[in-house]
Amino acid sequence: MALTTRLNYSEIEIHNEIMSTDVYLFASSEKFSKKEIKKDLEQGIEMFRSFEKRFSRFIENNELFVFNNSANLTTSGDLFEMLVLCKKFYKKTNGFFNPTIINTLINSGYSKNVQMLNDKIFSMDEILVDEKSKQISKPIDLNIDLGGIGKSFIVKRVSEFLSIKYDNYCVNAGGDMYLSGKDTLNNYPYWAIRIEDLETPTLIVRNKGICTSGINRRKWVLNGQAKNHLIDPFKMDSVQNEIVTATVVSSDVVEADVYAKCLVLMGLKNAQDFSKDKNIASVIMTKGEEVFISSKAKKYVWKEN
Repeated sequence: MALTTRLNYSEIEIHNEIMSTDVYLFASSEKFSKKEIKKDLEQGIEMFRSFEKRFSRFIENNELFVFNNSANLTTSGDLFEMLVLCKKFYKKTNGFFNPTIINTLINSGYSKNVQMLNDKIFSMDEILVDEKSKQISKPIDLNIDLGGIGKSFIVKRVSEFLSIKYDNYCVNAGGDMYLSGKDTLNNYPYWAIRIEDLETPTLIVRNKGICTSGINRRKWVLNGQAKNHLIDPFKMDSVQNEIVTATVVSSDVVEADVYAKCLVLMGLKNAQDFSKDKNIASVIMTKGEEVFISSKAKKYVWKEN
């Protein structure tokens, strides 16, 4: 008589304690015990907590604080890698991804303290990175906010950590997620993800990152004007166009995150053209509740038989 292999799994969900968002981790295994899986997920949660302490702009004297208050710095590891990625995506998105607009973000009201800062315009080209020596140079008053890339970066790090032992897992930080293998909890041979605020489409993926960005959550009113956390780097103000959310599917969760944000900033026509030119799997929802699915994204859309 054949023996049935027992599937063990564990999941952890933390609400609004880390990076002002919800974090959910899941993993399953036929090889490792539930206790061991839980221990690994707890380590993943600690990786999130450590990352926030090191790179949140709301915490003084951390790695980001030191960088922002330096003109010359030698560094390595996560900060250096994120800066290299920021410069790369700055170029790939024609400047729509620009972490140097932090002062405009703060002046728009996205801050724990009421303050008005100089809206001097910088670019990522002004941050000079020597990949051999790990030396970084920049204007002393150029600051950056890693909020546009940080969540997906640590999602990727935790995913890499879990992938050492597990084939089937989910790492989700406020809608920036990586989905490996299959959803063994629901006995699906894939992961089925419904985009927030949309009845359809449901996306069917394996070994992919999915990120959604939009103006539907972090929004407020300042001096009678509607504001949100997505700053148009060319108008230097909260984005105001017909797009509510953009979702991107990619093998690289960081790329999915950056492109999702930039598509919202671009406006519908430019976002559609950019998706086509860069072969991006995107799903865009407008304020009129129209849904636009790029050619590449159509293969991920669940269809009834």
